[in-house]
Amino acid sequence: ASPNNGTSAIAEMEFPDGFSPELRFFALVRDTIASVPQALAPAEYVRKQVQIQAESCGIVNRLPRGTALPQYIRSVLHFMATPAHAHAARTQRAAPGAAPPPPAALIEFDDLTQSYRWIASPEHCTDLVLLRLEAMHYERYVSQHGGVYGVGGSKGLHAAPIKSQKSLLTLPPGSAEQLAVLQQQEAERFGAPDRPYVYTLRD
Repeated sequence: ASPNNGTSAIAEMEFPDGFSPELRFFALVRDTIASVPQALAPAEYVRKQVQIQAESCGIVNRLPRGTALPQYIRSVLHFMATPAHAHAARTQRAAPGAAPPPPAALIEFDDLTQSYRWIASPEHCTDLVLLRLEAMHYERYVSQHGGVYGVGGSKGLHAAPIKSQKSLLTLPPGSAEQLAVLQQQEAERFGAPDRPYVYTLRD
């Protein structure tokens, strides 16, 4: 297929809110494992190489807001190593046009050597297929970490950071008697949190 055909196919795909087709972590994992001469690629090597490549090509800025790169890479690797039946069990509903769960795990983790092996069939190794799975992982990742709204939204990983503001009202030091009265009023307020309460302060 020509590059133009691939571009057209990407343009016709439906992606979840906030997802950028520039996210190519699945392809980075594939290429990193393929770069190792032996069948098994050490897990630490895979994580570091994917992180280096992600930082060098600038896709870190496309991650959900508040997401640390190492955390996201671990999530990608876990998703790629998850068997098909586990994906199916976690899929309760799929949005129209969403990518189906992968028919099988793409990679396999070897406990003895702490390494990854690429086990996906050739038809599941193409950039286009991996991009569909990338979008599926992104959607699940966001849903598991607070949800996401579209551009201009105000909730979840894409929400603007909330800055804490210091209260402008401070109480002057008082006597033990005043403190006791305040504590009593606090108890009354917390005893009925659904009702408005007006404090009575004595000069």
